[in-house]
Amino acid sequence: MSHFTVEKEIPADWDTVVTGPAAARSRWIRLTAERFQDEYKIFMLREEDGRCAVALGGTIVSSPSAGLDWFNPPLVLSGGVTRDGLAAGQPYAWTRRQAASAYPCLLLVYPHFASFPVGNRREDPASLRRFLTEVTAWAQVEGARSIALLFLHPVASHLMTELSSAGFAVVPLVERCDLDVTWKDFDGYLESLPKRRRGEVRRELRLLESRGITLSSRHPSGDESDLVALRCQLVEKYRGSCDPAHERSTFEQLRELVAADDITIFTATKDGRLLNFGLFVRDGDEWVAFLTGADYQSGQEGLGYFANLFYRPAALAPSLGIRTILYGPSARDAKRRRGCRVTPLFAAGKILS
Repeated sequence: MSHFTVEKEIPADWDTVVTGPAAARSRWIRLTAERFQDEYKIFMLREEDGRCAVALGGTIVSSPSAGLDWFNPPLVLSGGVTRDGLAAGQPYAWTRRQAASAYPCLLLVYPHFASFPVGNRREDPASLRRFLTEVTAWAQVEGARSIALLFLHPVASHLMTELSSAGFAVVPLVERCDLDVTWKDFDGYLESLPKRRRGEVRRELRLLESRGITLSSRHPSGDESDLVALRCQLVEKYRGSCDPAHERSTFEQLRELVAADDITIFTATKDGRLLNFGLFVRDGDEWVAFLTGADYQSGQEGLGYFANLFYRPAALAPSLGIRTILYGPSARDAKRRRGCRVTPLFAAGKILS
């Protein structure tokens, strides 16, 4: 007989049962769980022998101001967050009035923008129904007034079927972008782009050279204060404020959870001044575009940005055995123009009676 548990820590056997996108792996949960205000938990249906049948992570979202707005389901599912194409122009799952009464909300999602079940029975309809029944019962006991899932990945198609059957509204949310590495060198990458776009990239790179911009890549060093400073400028520009200690802790966590050889930092400098950077984390044969930052005080923060985020990674990826570069949601048009394929992500929500 299977049994349901709610774990406050990531189970020791978690990575052995994770299949599918990298976002479910323990390192990504630990690196990004700070995006939530409340404690992150693992909801798990275990088989009689202890193996994981179905599991998904989640947290309680208690108010409209709790955490990042992209992870605030009542706001997202009622059209309260529409930047970067998030639910823009889509049918919304909830009205604004429903959303106002939807707190606290149990959100089932991995903090690195993905939601899908893992476990031996992740595609079994009966197990998925049992999992949803148990999660709903737990949420009601905890006083939650709604349940939602954001950034549902296509690998969660069986779960989405069961969500619809259980009374959840399932709606389009946003599109994520990934770059499949099908070339052997940078010339091959350029050939994968439309002719006009190819010419634009070449002109961009010639412009950088003419302006004395140096493009390079490296693994992390012991002191990343220059990166932290640029990261803080970017966060402050787009979020209004930044906590330098928090940004420093992100780099410290990276050093603890990821081998230095699996972290590649692409930089653009001029006369020794760092203008911007892109930081990529290797996970198997995938690269995850994880952090970026820019020196907005220089007035030249855009020089080399696309080179760091797209052109240099595209050139280096084949020699490292990288097959896919994961860019995630937001800035869809810029990513598509640089060769990314687009995958639709979905959301689901249900108001509890």
